[in-house]
Amino acid sequence: MILNLSSFAQDYYYCQGRRIDLTKREDKIAVILNEHKYQKEYILSEFAPYISDGDKLIYDESFVVHLNLVRNNAKEKLEYYKTKLTGKNNLVKFVTCVYYGESERVTQIPTDEFIVKLRSISEKYLLDYINTRNNVRIIGNVVDNLTFLLKSGDGVEKNALELSDVYFKSGIFEFAEPNFLYPEYCLLNYTPNDTYYGSQWALNNTGQSVPTEGSTSGGDATSVNGITDADMDVNLAWDYTTGNSAVKVGVVDTGIDSTHPDFQAVNHLLPGFDAYWNKWGVPRDSGSHGTCTAGLIGGVLNNNLGIAGIAPSCRLMSVRIFNSSGSTTDNAIIRGFDTARVNGIDILSNSWGGGTETTAKTNAINNAANNGRNGLGCIILFASGNDGRNPPNYPSYLANVICVGASTTHDQKKTTGTGNQYWWGGNYGESPNGDIDVVAPTVCYSIDVQSTGGYNTASGTAGNYYSTFNGTSCSCPNAAGVAALVLSVNTSFTRLQVTEYLLRGAEKIDNFPYSTDKTYGKWNPYFGYGRVNAYNSVRLAAGYDVTPPSVNHNNVFSTSSTYPVSVTAEIVDQNGSSVPVSGNNRPVLFFSKKKGAGNWSVYDSVYASTNSGNNFTFYIPGSGWETQVRYYLRARDNSGNQTYFPKGAPDTLFVCYYAIGSFVQESIRIPSFTIPSYSMKVSSNVSAGSYIILNTVARIYLRHNYDGYFHLTLWGSNSNSNTNRVCLFSKNGGSGYNISGAWVSDTASKFWRESSPPYSNGSFKSEYVFRIFNGLNANGNWKATYYNDQTSGSGTCDSIRVYFTRTNGTSAPCARLDYISDSVVYFPEMIVDTADFYLKNTGTANLTVSSYYFTGQYASNFSVTNKPPSEIAPNDSGLFKIRLNPVTDNPFNKKINVSVNSDYYENAVLNIETNDPSKPVFKVSQQTDNPLPVKLESFTGTVLRKDVKLIWVTLFEINNSGFEIERQSGGRWEIAGFVKGAGNTNSRISYEFTDKNLESGKYLYRLKQIDFNGNFIYLELGKELEVGIPAKYDISQNYPNPFNPVTKIDYDLPFIGRVDLIIYDVSGRLIKNLVSEIKNAGYYTVEFNASNLASGVYFYRITVNDFTAVKRMVLIK
Repeated sequence: MILNLSSFAQDYYYCQGRRIDLTKREDKIAVILNEHKYQKEYILSEFAPYISDGDKLIYDESFVVHLNLVRNNAKEKLEYYKTKLTGKNNLVKFVTCVYYGESERVTQIPTDEFIVKLRSISEKYLLDYINTRNNVRIIGNVVDNLTFLLKSGDGVEKNALELSDVYFKSGIFEFAEPNFLYPEYCLLNYTPNDTYYGSQWALNNTGQSVPTEGSTSGGDATSVNGITDADMDVNLAWDYTTGNSAVKVGVVDTGIDSTHPDFQAVNHLLPGFDAYWNKWGVPRDSGSHGTCTAGLIGGVLNNNLGIAGIAPSCRLMSVRIFNSSGSTTDNAIIRGFDTARVNGIDILSNSWGGGTETTAKTNAINNAANNGRNGLGCIILFASGNDGRNPPNYPSYLANVICVGASTTHDQKKTTGTGNQYWWGGNYGESPNGDIDVVAPTVCYSIDVQSTGGYNTASGTAGNYYSTFNGTSCSCPNAAGVAALVLSVNTSFTRLQVTEYLLRGAEKIDNFPYSTDKTYGKWNPYFGYGRVNAYNSVRLAAGYDVTPPSVNHNNVFSTSSTYPVSVTAEIVDQNGSSVPVSGNNRPVLFFSKKKGAGNWSVYDSVYASTNSGNNFTFYIPGSGWETQVRYYLRARDNSGNQTYFPKGAPDTLFVCYYAIGSFVQESIRIPSFTIPSYSMKVSSNVSAGSYIILNTVARIYLRHNYDGYFHLTLWGSNSNSNTNRVCLFSKNGGSGYNISGAWVSDTASKFWRESSPPYSNGSFKSEYVFRIFNGLNANGNWKATYYNDQTSGSGTCDSIRVYFTRTNGTSAPCARLDYISDSVVYFPEMIVDTADFYLKNTGTANLTVSSYYFTGQYASNFSVTNKPPSEIAPNDSGLFKIRLNPVTDNPFNKKINVSVNSDYYENAVLNIETNDPSKPVFKVSQQTDNPLPVKLESFTGTVLRKDVKLIWVTLFEINNSGFEIERQSGGRWEIAGFVKGAGNTNSRISYEFTDKNLESGKYLYRLKQIDFNGNFIYLELGKELEVGIPAKYDISQNYPNPFNPVTKIDYDLPFIGRVDLIIYDVSGRLIKNLVSEIKNAGYYTVEFNASNLASGVYFYRITVNDFTAVKRMVLIK
C-alpha cells in the first residue's frame, strides 16, 4: 500500500472557468480506500488499533472514512496515519486533506471520484485515452451523454482535486470537478439544542406563548409571546385552497418517516427515491431532518392528531440524497434533481447547502428549473444558510431558485441576537452571484421521526413531534408550502409565475427601508422582498390583489432643531402603481411625544404636506429640547389594502423614534476576554449610566486566528430578549485573522463581506441594526457574547468600545413654526387695521422675548401697539397686536418682495428675538394681496454616477436675486451652490446645477429662492436621491476621443478589488500603468496625458477581480 500526501500541494479546482480556492480543515482528515467493498464493521475494526489521542473514526461510505481530530493537527496526523497504516492489507488508497465549504459548517472530502463534461460526443475517444493514461474508469453518465462520473483505479495516488485539474487543463472538457463527499449531514441547515413543545405560530400568530429551545446563558428566553400577525396567514389562505393533489412537492433531504401517523392519507406520499444509492423505495429517515421539513409542508389536516402542514392536500415525494451515515456527494445531488425533473415533480424544497459551487450541480439545478414540468419549470427553493452573514450560501443564490432566509416570532431578521437562539442566524444580502429573495418563519413545531428515533427523544408517541425545528432548514419548507398553495390555484402556472406571486405577496416586515427596485417590487438585503404571506400570494394567483403597498422609509435622526421634522417616504403599490394622494386612503403619519419627564401623549396624525410621484413628505410639529418622539406610517392602496411602517406598529418594538435636544456622547468599554474554540463565552459586565439611547456605535479590537468561525454579539442592559442584543459580526472573513479597530454602525455604507480581515479602522454595518436600542435606557450591565461552533479557532477580544449618543438634559423652548399661519400676519385687501399674532411656545422651557422690530422695504408702515410678554411658559402663547399704518403714498398694489408659502405678498417682517436655540430671531411675515414673485413649473433631480444634476424651470420671476442650492444628508442642511436669478421677467427660464463628487448616501435637495431684499422661500425637490455604489463593473469610452493630449477615463467598481488599468499601443507594448492599487467600491475617474506620445491608435485595459475590459482611443496631434 502507498499513501499519498501530495494533496497538500493543491487546494483548488475550476468551476465555470473560475478558480475556486479551498480552505483546509485542521480538525479532520480522510482516508480513501481501494475498491474492495469491505463491510463497515471490518473497516472500523482494522483501523481501531491505530486511532490515537481520542481521534474519532467516522465511516462515510464503503470506500471513504474520515477522522475527527482532537488536537486540530491535520498535517501531523497525515504523517502519523501514513506510517501506521502502510501495508495494511492493501486497504488504503490514499490519505487526503479535508476542506471547508462555502460555509464553515460544511465539510468537503475530495475522494477518488470526479465529474467531467465533454464538449462533443465525437471526442469520447479522447476521454478514453486520458482515462487509460491515468488509470481512471467511467462509472456512468451524469444527467446526459456528455457528462461522466469517473473514478481512479486502485493504487492511484491523486485525489479528485488533482485529477480534475489534470483533466481540466487538458483542454478537452467543458468542465472537470471533484465529486465531493459531504459527511455527517453537514449540508443540512438545522442546529438543534433541546426539546420543547408549542404551537404553530407561523401559520397564525396570535401572540401565544412559543417555546424557543433557547439558552438563558446566551441571553435567550426559553419561551416568548409572539407578535400578533407576525405569521404567514396560512389560516386565511386555507379559505381558498389547502392544496391540490396534482401538485407534487419533492423534499430533497434525508428521507421521510413514511409510516408516521401524520402522513397517512390516501396517495399522500409518492414512492420515494434514494439518489445516493440510485434506487426507488426510500428507507426510514435516519437523519430526522427530512421528516421535519416534510411535516411543515404536508402534515395531514383534520385528522385529530399532530400538526397541520401548510399544503396538506398536495402530495409529497422524498428525494433522499444522504446515506445512513449522513454523507452525500455531488453525484447523488445531481441524480436527485435529474430524477425529480424526469418524474414531473413540481416543487423542490432544499434545506441544505453551503458547499462550494460545481458546474455539474449547478447545471442539474438549472435543468430542473428551466425544463422540468414539461417546460413549465420546477419551482426550486433553497435555505440561505445558518452562518448569519451576508451573502447567502451556494446553491441558494442561483438565479433560477428562490433563496429563503429566516424570520422570527416577532417579524425580525433571525440573527444571533434575535429569535432567542443565540447560536445561529440566517444568511442574507446580495453578492455578484445572487441575492436573498424572501424570508419565512423559523423555530416551528413539526413532525419528527417516531418515538426515540428523531430530534425529540421522548419514548412512544410523545416523541412523534418536535416543537422547535429551526434554522433556515425550517424557513425553506415553510416557503415551499406556500409556493405549493400558489401552484394549487392553477397547476399550469410557470415557475416564473409562481415565483412572482410568492415574492410580490411577501410582507415588508421590521423597521428597515425597502429601497431597492428589483423584478418583483421593493427589496432590501435583510429580507429580500419580505416575509412570505400565503393569503396575499394565493389571492394574487387567483387574480385578486389583497397585498398592501410598500413603504420605503429611513428613520429620521435625532436633532437639535426645534423646527418641524421632515419625514420622507416612498410609497408604491406591490404592482408598481401609485397610491391615493387624497381621501381616506391617502398616506398618514401618526406621532406621539414625551416632553421631559412627562408621559407619552396619545398618537396624533398628519397627512403628507407634499408629494412628488410616489414620494411623500410629512412634517412632525417642532418641539423643544428634551422631547422624545415616536412615529409610524400607514399606507393604503386604491382598494384599501393597508399596511403600517414599521410592519408591527404601533407596538413599541417597531415604531420609529428620535429625540430633540442638545447631544453629548457617552461610552463604555467591554474589557478583554479570551475566546475559546467550540464554545460560547460571555464577557464580564460593564455598567452604563441612566440615560436614553439615541444612537449606538461600536469599535472592535479582537485577535482571532480564523474570523470565519465565530459570532460576536453586543448584549444590552434591558431585559427584553427580543431587543437587548445586536449581532456585530457573524462568521465573515473566512480564514483571515483579527478585527483591528473596525467601527460598526447603522450608517455605515459597507457590509463586512465587502472588505477582508483585519478590517483596519473600516466602518461596517452590523448584522442587525443598533436602532433597536434607540429610546431605551442604557442603565445597567452590558456585555458581549462570543460563539464558535468549530473545534478550532481561538483568540482574545481585547476590547469593544460602545459609544452612545444622548441628550445633555438641557430643556429649551420652541417658538411654534409648524404651519404657515404660525409666521404670517395677513391684512386682507389692504384694509388699514390691527391684526393679532400669537407667538406659541411648544417647548419644554420658558420662551423669552428680549426684543422685537420690523424690517423690510415697508417696515415703517407697521408697529406693535401692545406690550408683549417677556416670557412665555410651555404650552402658552404671547400676544402681539400689529398695526398697519396708513400713508398717502403706500404702494401696496405694486409687486414687491417675496411671499412666504402663500398666495399673498410680503411687505415687512416682524423680527422677535427669543431664546429658542433654532429660532433666535423668529420672523413673522406681514402680507397683503399680491402674486408670488417666482412661479416654479418643475424641479427634478437625477443621479449621474457620483454627481446629482438638478433642473428647475420658472414661468415668471419678480425681484429674484437667485437660488441657493441646499443639500441635506444625515439630517443637516448645507449649501451646495448658488445660481443667479433673472431679476424680473415674464419668460419661461430653465436652470440647472450639478452637485459633483458626492460620497455614497441618500440626499435631499431644496432651493432657497432669495429676493434682492434678502427675503426667501424654500422650494423642495420632494424626494430623496441616492448616490450608491455601482451595480456592475464598467469602464467608459475615454473623453474626449479623439483627444490631444489629455483625456479622461471613468470606471465603476461594485466591490473592493485590485485595479490594474494600463495603456498599450497597437503592437501590445506597455505605454503606462495608470492605476495599480486596491480600490474600494465606487466611481472613479483617471486622467491620461499623452503629450509625449505620437499620434495614433492606443488601447486601455482594466482588470479587477474577475472583470476585464479593453477599449480603443485615438490621439491626434
